[in-house]
Amino acid sequence: MGDALAQAHNALIPHVGGGPWSGTPRTFQGFLVACILTLLFAFFFNRIERHRQEAEEQRRFAEAAQEAALRSRLVPHFIFNALNTLHAQIQGDPKGAEATTERLADLFRQVLALSDDATIPLKQELAFVEAYLGIEQARLGERLKVVVEVPEDLETMLIPPLSLQVLVENAVKHGVAAREQGGEIRIFADRLGDGVVQVGVDDPGDGSSGNGSLPGTGTALDTLRQRLEKPEDLAMGLVGGRHRVSFRWRLA
Repeated sequence: MGDALAQAHNALIPHVGGGPWSGTPRTFQGFLVACILTLLFAFFFNRIERHRQEAEEQRRFAEAAQEAALRSRLVPHFIFNALNTLHAQIQGDPKGAEATTERLADLFRQVLALSDDATIPLKQELAFVEAYLGIEQARLGERLKVVVEVPEDLETMLIPPLSLQVLVENAVKHGVAAREQGGEIRIFADRLGDGVVQVGVDDPGDGSSGNGSLPGTGTALDTLRQRLEKPEDLAMGLVGGRHRVSFRWRLA
């Protein structure tokens, strides 16, 4: 763009120095050239800015489309598990199946109420998790115990929808349901400093899925990894004798 402006300036100089401009004061000639160069600069700058805005809009659209695609892979996953719970109750516990149906309907309503935004308040995610755990409680009874340790000032932080639910579902499946005696899962959120929060779930499992393989290697957690800023923001391992899966998220 600098070369184009220089060429425009040089092209104007001959006209300024002679012909109809010969009697024009040199200061006015310089002012006129400066005005023309300014207009040219503004024209090229506006074009560049418009292209930048269009590129940014396309990037946001692509990110929103990717987020919607990833989220759509999670919703059927836990609904399928909830339907399995309902199916198991229909013959053995009809009254329990009726209550589970109501909880499942509430869960569907919350799924539909999820906004299209890439993030939602942690408090809203916790309400969704509570509805999901109500269904699992109907299946597991006293074998499932839940503790929530989330500071009140972190309930307004924004996280990806269904991100915590994925961790809870993983803990219930591998850390509680797979154990005859069941166990307690702990849902937590801790500040790590520098505006970063760790959100996670730990359970009494040993880190195996019951068949010798590590839990959390399936579609749900792989999808969550893709939604985080970096794949390594999702971590899992034994902490204090309990299996923990958590992710790091930066406060908005």
